[in-house]
Amino acid sequence: MDAFAELGLPRSPVVDDAALSRRFDELSRTRHPDAGGEASSFARLAEARRLLTSTALRLRHLLELEFPGTRLDGALAPPLMDLFSILGPALQEAQDLERRKAGTTSALARALLAPGEMRQRETLEAAAAAVSDRLDALTEDCRTWDGSAAALAAWAREAAFLEKWQAQVREALLRLGLG
Repeated sequence: MDAFAELGLPRSPVVDDAALSRRFDELSRTRHPDAGGEASSFARLAEARRLLTSTALRLRHLLELEFPGTRLDGALAPPLMDLFSILGPALQEAQDLERRKAGTTSALARALLAPGEMRQRETLEAAAAAVSDRLDALTEDCRTWDGSAAALAAWAREAAFLEKWQAQVREALLRLGLG
């Protein structure tokens, strides 16, 4: 399936979110089973939206459409490695705090963890902001796509890491009850 064609959007590494939503809503009016459409047609439409909404999935999908068989392996860009050097320890500290929190049995012990929880929340929120900023920068880079497979593959690889890290930070905050 070509998700871009399914939604009537041009193949591009960057998709306007408002245009994507508008197009999905327009097509849903006729394809949704409650509107007399077929379930399989609406399922394709929903899958196309899912693929194009995520930067990582969209870039990978575009790469598969334009350059089938292109591999995503390779070195990560230095900004991504720098980000990981911040994010890795923050996630590890969150996991350690989660274990300490789970092992507390008294209200006093939980109260003693509160300052650490607040510091951890600030650390995780700063890490989340850094990941979000890098994803925004990646999107801006994608606007300059010259049509090369190498650039698209590098961006797809980076976006996959960034979106995975976003999810890990959100999950850490939720597990700690800080999100």
